Amino acid sequence: AVVSTQSTGNELWQYHIEARAWTKLTCSGPKPPRLYNHAAILYDRKIFVFGGSVGVNFSLWVFDFDVYEWSVYHGDVNWPSNRHSQSVAVFNNHAYMYGGYTFLGTESDDLWCYDLDENYWKAIQIKVTVNLMLCLVTRPSSTAL
Repeated sequence: AVVSTQSTGNELWQYHIEARAWTKLTCSGPKPPRLYNHAAILYDRKIFVFGGSVGVNFSLWVFDFDVYEWSVYHGDVNWPSNRHSQSVAVFNNHAYMYGGYTFLGTESDDLWCYDLDENYWKAIQIKVTVNLMLCLVTRPSSTAL
């Protein structure tokens, strides 16, 4: 077992499958703060790191494998609130982010779509429809056994 005295770090490591070895990457640009409970995806030779437990502002950090450089993306007014422990999935050129916990610890149940090529967010309105079905349950007769 590996035990660390630090709870979080801001280093980037690469795992080599064939060599079964880790390599710490040397990166330029401003580094993200030490994050935990963030979500990350890989798209178009870039790692997108969404949110995490630090501060009140939502952050989106991007590491570009072509130049080995970090950058932080900033948004406009249509930008998600900061959160951690959210789920993120990629479909085509969009990242979908759902849920998580806000900076104040309240649960979030909103859904956001991020255009990975054009750098903009869009809130997705979720419509919930509940269909109730009546089930007729009959009691077996005593002679059925």
